[in-house]
Amino acid sequence: MSKKAFLSLAVILPMCIATAIYILFRNADLVVFSLLEKINLLPLILEWRDFINSFIHPYSWIVFSLPGSLWMLSSMNLLLLIWNFNLQKQNVIWIFSPVVFAVILEMFQAIHWTDGTFDLMDLLFYGFATLLFLAVAVRSFLRQDDKPVKKRNVMHLQSFTYTICLLSVVYCSDKITAPLSHTNPSDISTEVPHTASIHSLSPNYHPSSTH
Repeated sequence: MSKKAFLSLAVILPMCIATAIYILFRNADLVVFSLLEKINLLPLILEWRDFINSFIHPYSWIVFSLPGSLWMLSSMNLLLLIWNFNLQKQNVIWIFSPVVFAVILEMFQAIHWTDGTFDLMDLLFYGFATLLFLAVAVRSFLRQDDKPVKKRNVMHLQSFTYTICLLSVVYCSDKITAPLSHTNPSDISTEVPHTASIHSLSPNYHPSSTH
């Protein structure tokens, strides 16, 4: 697989799927929706949400657990690509930093140090994503070129930059903000446990449990 194909299928695609799930099905009291409101995209997003929710009611694990694992997988794949599919001692911390962040965030949720709800299902999905990444990484490592395409200091800088971006994404997907002016307050005040099926939710309902 070429690097462009890897970037499209292993990095961009899972990131887009995870983002779409958040925007279409998660509650509108998250920071990301405040950002959308500031750039005047929130009314359009809410229209899409009402349309999609009128005939799609995914299970709770799709809404709550899948996005985090997809973001984590996408992040590790991008860091692997930055390092030219070469796993070494100097880059293993960078490449596996998304796993560390995901687990730490889940632990913080368990002890109520941050917004969101601790869920063992999240950890299970993180485990699946890590195993999938390792399968891809080992195969890519065995077929990689021996010649590095970039200097190591450049790769460290790119890894650091993306890690900061990842932390920003985690913040926007986890942090709860004040209710938005374009949303129905009843949509924000109602909570549904992670373990519950959301097939029975009304079209305008948006679960408020966060990660």
